[in-house]
Amino acid sequence: MKTLSGAEMTKVGDAFWLTRAEVCLDRYVANVTRMKRYIGPDVRLMAVVKADGYGHGAVMIGKTALQSGADQLAVYTPAEAIYLRKAGVEGTIVVLGPISPIHAALCVRYRITPCINSVELAQALGEAAKVEDAQVRYHVEIDTGLTRYGIMPDEALDLLQAISSIPRLAPQGMFTHFASADEKSKDSTWKQFHKFMKLKAYLSDHGIEFPTYHVAASSATLDFPEMHLNLVRCGISLYGYYPSPYVKRSVDLAPVMVLGSHLARVRSVPRGTGVSYGHDWKAKHRSVIGLVPFGYADGMPRTVQGRGQVLVRGHRAPIVGRVAMDQFMVDLSHIEEASEGDAVTLIGKCGDEEITADELGSWAGTISYDVLSGVSTRVPRLYVRDGAPVYRRSGMTMAVEPVETKPNA
Repeated sequence: MKTLSGAEMTKVGDAFWLTRAEVCLDRYVANVTRMKRYIGPDVRLMAVVKADGYGHGAVMIGKTALQSGADQLAVYTPAEAIYLRKAGVEGTIVVLGPISPIHAALCVRYRITPCINSVELAQALGEAAKVEDAQVRYHVEIDTGLTRYGIMPDEALDLLQAISSIPRLAPQGMFTHFASADEKSKDSTWKQFHKFMKLKAYLSDHGIEFPTYHVAASSATLDFPEMHLNLVRCGISLYGYYPSPYVKRSVDLAPVMVLGSHLARVRSVPRGTGVSYGHDWKAKHRSVIGLVPFGYADGMPRTVQGRGQVLVRGHRAPIVGRVAMDQFMVDLSHIEEASEGDAVTLIGKCGDEEITADELGSWAGTISYDVLSGVSTRVPRLYVRDGAPVYRRSGMTMAVEPVETKPNA
């Protein structure tokens, strides 16, 4: 994996930002640009920014994606789409997940492109569009084998014919989602693709066409150019990671997030000293232990115990003892110059060493998607361009607003 130039951790004087997730906008732009070049001018790019932009911050990532050439954005819930709209994000925003008919009016009001899976939702959207004097562009998901959301192929014709009779609804996209595109065997992916294309032809014979068709998320985008159709959905690849070891490195990608903290305390402890809850780890000799104020509530998986590492002064330091909610400890005995205040890199480069979300995920028994999206909202985000901070997003807001309730009838 190639890494673009740029500082590992940007120098920031404000102590409030000692623990932070840095988001390198240049790297995200580069990933979008390279993916656009790879798919070619006839294929549109949908940038997936669900789950707060995979932990990177959906607003800044969404705006950057559109400015960099992405044609539209995708989220999972209406709330995510509304959040983007209220933050000033323009362009097409597609909600790929379930939508209740009770949210139809909000979808229309905020110009959200829904995924319709029922006549009830279609009717509610049509009524809301009439009230707003608007038109609703919609997508439909076909379940070709993931057995999750979407309609079955044998239900598609009846549903789409029913939707077509409702005024103010305009077909925009039909898609499916592969179950095993990132696995070694690609047989099931081909079966799903052929099932989708067969249905596409069948619907076309009955006069039902969509402007866009999309089946390829990051895995299929990198592995199967023949499945690009005229739109691809890319999430993890734009954040700089390949979906799995079984997916081709068709495009050079650079990790966008650098996750860091600092040594809040450094102390020498005698042989036999227990560290953290339960004393699962005890010093076998006099050891130097550093405290890192970043716990599982911030996004460090608790399951890294006994395997995880961080970077301090260009050296790997093992995590010792249990990861707590707000902090964990590292063994610094082999890093003589380590001292309180030193930067700690959880994800990113430091000197000649690098820890990726893939590696951290392997220690935790999970995947990069989980690690990145698991970085919590209380961790500040620092947005970096050309090696300098350009935007900040502080952690959790403490503002509390009253909930208005209607009196009982």
